[in-house]
Amino acid sequence: MKRATAFTVLLLALLTFGCLGCVLTLTDYFAPAFSQSEGSAVLNIETYIDGQNQPTHPAVIDMKREWNGYRYWMSYSPYPNADGAEENPCIGVSNDMIHWTTPDGLYNPIAFNEETACDELKDPHIVYNNDLNRMEIWYLGRTDSTIKSGGTLLLFRKVSSDGVHWSEYEIMRDLVGYLSPSIVYSEGKYKLWAIEPSTSGREGALAYSESTDGDTWTPFEKCTFGGYYGIEKIWHGAVSLDDTYRFAFIEDSGKSNTILYTESHDGITWESPVPIVRKENFWKAFYRPCILYSDSRLYCIYGVITQDNEWYLSMSMGDSVDNLHGISTQDIGNSKVNMTISEKHTLSNLTKNVYHFVQSICRPELLLICAAVAILLLIVRKCSFILLWGGSWLLGVLRFYSQMRGIPLSEKFWLLFSVGAINAVCSLAIQQVINWLDVRRERAR
Repeated sequence: MKRATAFTVLLLALLTFGCLGCVLTLTDYFAPAFSQSEGSAVLNIETYIDGQNQPTHPAVIDMKREWNGYRYWMSYSPYPNADGAEENPCIGVSNDMIHWTTPDGLYNPIAFNEETACDELKDPHIVYNNDLNRMEIWYLGRTDSTIKSGGTLLLFRKVSSDGVHWSEYEIMRDLVGYLSPSIVYSEGKYKLWAIEPSTSGREGALAYSESTDGDTWTPFEKCTFGGYYGIEKIWHGAVSLDDTYRFAFIEDSGKSNTILYTESHDGITWESPVPIVRKENFWKAFYRPCILYSDSRLYCIYGVITQDNEWYLSMSMGDSVDNLHGISTQDIGNSKVNMTISEKHTLSNLTKNVYHFVQSICRPELLLICAAVAILLLIVRKCSFILLWGGSWLLGVLRFYSQMRGIPLSEKFWLLFSVGAINAVCSLAIQQVINWLDVRRERAR
């Protein structure tokens, strides 16, 4: 009898796993309008480190016209295999957002650790000052006691009238306790957003400060999202401004599998964030994204991390946040570097489906749910089809409700119908197994 009971528990758990696994797999496949939006190739950006073209932490501005030969200007920092000592601010330029190069006459990086006596320079952000017609790059420097007693985190700036010849550095302010600054020059003011980590070091709030001269700043004010105030699990992100304020960000450092996006009319009160790019099979994680609206198209440029801890930049683009498509090797040309990355991480559709199914059913929370369902069925000895079908269907829908935001209504109905049909088949199978076990038990008596 004990053996039969153990067999029943195992069988019911496996069948329930299969039922919920189908729900999750189908939801993964149909639900997110952004499910295939990650880039499968990388932007080919040559860094100053020979043989290690691994840029990250992008920020891009659109000059709306060619400015000293180029329309799009990017700041980034090399981060070969997460080596912070090489994370010095650099500049790249492009006229199509796909093909990037270094401006003629410029030798990256434009700032070194040695000139500031910093342990490392990081988190660069490019700014255009339209009043002075000059390019500026702002970046963080983590310093020791040779710069400031006790060490701190400083915000530096360099300026250039042509993007090639850069000034000496200026120390703009102390930014200890903040990460990933974004700076916009608008309405005669420098507008600064920075991420304030929580005590856990992984969750953070977005804070805002401004200055008319870059020297005197207002106190930081925490931003709100979706009408409420509090920590939003923000790790790294970037704010941009065109006709509205736009903010793209990731959550957990080194673990983020989704890029989130929100807008604001004033840069302080933000709408509820929505996912716009989700990691599939190409990368281990995303890193700091930035968003750019140009010629009625949205460009999301973001860092990607490979399984070998290599850091690159990829991009998704489209006419709206609900319709972003990741770049491929066809978009950027058959570069040897890009082909190597793409072939290394591309999986066939069959492999992707198997991957999703295994990933879906191997989750701790589902194991607990299935165990609870199996125990409940053993206690009551039987379960109605409606209860079994409705319960598993509801669990699947609730589990991925947040990912269903932004889906067209017709697709949402199709999703719910498909999930219900699969659950009906699985539920009937489970019910038949229960009835068969009851019959065997009665005969044994």
